[in-house]
Amino acid sequence: MRLSRHAHYAIRIVLDLLEHPRSRSAEVARRQGLPLSYMPKIVQQLVRAGIVRTFRGVHGGVQLAKPASAMTLRDVVEAAEGPLAINVCVVWGDCPCTQPCPVRAALARVHASVERELDQITLESLSRTNVTGARRT
Repeated sequence: MRLSRHAHYAIRIVLDLLEHPRSRSAEVARRQGLPLSYMPKIVQQLVRAGIVRTFRGVHGGVQLAKPASAMTLRDVVEAAEGPLAINVCVVWGDCPCTQPCPVRAALARVHASVERELDQITLESLSRTNVTGARRT
């Protein structure tokens, strides 16, 4: 499984907003080294998912829509990518293979494990961890 660049950028945008609570998209892009052209689409997806909200006008910008403790890494990834799917047969349930399929069962366990892990990582916990993985005090 590999996250797309799009999801990676969404994560970086949200983490930036944890340190800079209300920012303009251009400022976030500059701080994170992201192409400015990606910002509108990613921010729009994050707005639709209820992760960020935007403000227009002179004092406009983007900020988190709810506390970091109430949002998970899975929320951000799914806002950018759509629902997680290790394999479509696990999610859609329309596997053409003869059932019960041992591969489908194994992938379903992996899928559930990935969802569980991503659900346990809150944005708040990410903000307390530095780039080496050590907890900030």
